[in-house]
Amino acid sequence: MRAELNPAIDDRWAPALAEAYRALEEGHAPAEVAAGLAPIGVVVTPEWLDGAFGSVSPVEAAVDAYVAAHAEEIAALDPSREELIEMVREILNPGSGQERWTDWWLAVFGAHVPHPRPSDLIFNPPTDVSPEDWSPSRIVDEALAYRPFVF
Repeated sequence: MRAELNPAIDDRWAPALAEAYRALEEGHAPAEVAAGLAPIGVVVTPEWLDGAFGSVSPVEAAVDAYVAAHAEEIAALDPSREELIEMVREILNPGSGQERWTDWWLAVFGAHVPHPRPSDLIFNPPTDVSPEDWSPSRIVDEALAYRPFVF
């Protein structure tokens, strides 16, 4: 897979969000905490930070913030069918320590297929298809083949 398809998240983001969580626990205002993250490139709203606090780990929050901050870059990536298959394979069977990138791969995959709910194809496969037949390549083909109904 091309290097630009991999997330280039700054290693400082997760520790910075862990520190932000601590600051929120200590009673600091979300606006103050969000402003403190901006110097290292973590640009989030106080509302986003307040919503992430306690609902996801700092590492997951870092990936979510990274995905949100790089939506335009994600849209411009233009992965091939084979690269999309590799992404789905990574989502289904992440390598050691790579689980944290699932949201990144889902964002890239979702941005480049016409299916409105591509994560459903991955996590909620059709019941009329056997698990052996529901491969990453089949998931990608289904996501790419989707055409909305025209009324």
